[in-house]
Amino acid sequence: MKGLLSNVESRNGWTLAEAAGHPTAERMQKLLRRAVWDEAGDIKQDSETVGVARRYTGVTGQVENCRVAVFAAKRALQRRHLG
Repeated sequence: MKGLLSNVESRNGWTLAEAAGHPTAERMQKLLRRAVWDEAGDIKQDSETVGVARRYTGVTGQVENCRVAVFAAKRALQRRHLG
């Protein structure tokens, strides 16, 4: 998460891994490949709000004035005890 939250200029597996202190991009690429990504569109009536532009949003299924955010969710493994 350290790499994803960093202020790197170009976001790719290598730059995020470097920002997180990893010697290679392998761990970061694995995280990016396996993460569950959720996209949320926040419909806005004005165009003055930061990040608002006319773009497609899955909320309405059409092009709207909206702000789109992408979230990564981490799912914990459930451990079950046998016995």
